[in-house]
Amino acid sequence: MADWDLEVIQPLLQETHPTVGFSLAEARMAARVTVVGGDGAISAEALDMLRAYGCKVERVLDDGTLVAS
Repeated sequence: MADWDLEVIQPLLQETHPTVGFSLAEARMAARVTVVGGDGAISAEALDMLRAYGCKVERVLDDGTLVAS
């Protein structure tokens, strides 16, 4: 995880105390998944898989904006 990643998600970490990980296998078991980074951070196929498992997928953009994905 890059330094900017931590800077961008620090408010989210402090507010929600989420589980942080890098595994799609683990993420698919979550009700809500927040992806850090723009379109290149994770493939469209991976996002579709997470949605198929019922995950609500959100994205934190490089500027810290949280958007539904």
